[in-house]
Amino acid sequence: MHESKIARSILEVLAYRMTEHHYPYSTAAVNIRVGEFRDVDLEGLLFAFDALKEGYPNCRRCELIACLMQAAARC
Repeated sequence: MHESKIARSILEVLAYRMTEHHYPYSTAAVNIRVGEFRDVDLEGLLFAFDALKEGYPNCRRCELIACLMQAAARC
């Protein structure tokens, strides 16, 4: 299940950014866009994010907002 790896990567980037900029508060929300053909289960990603965020002190209240982007092609 690669959704948990994606969720962990998002949380690690958040934690890094907050320590890099010395933010003393927590993150409220993260918005991401997932492509239709990326083979990512959004429900699984949201579940994994919620399960893993407890391990990141400044992300415990963070909400992951995922938007599915429709595929498009140009000729």
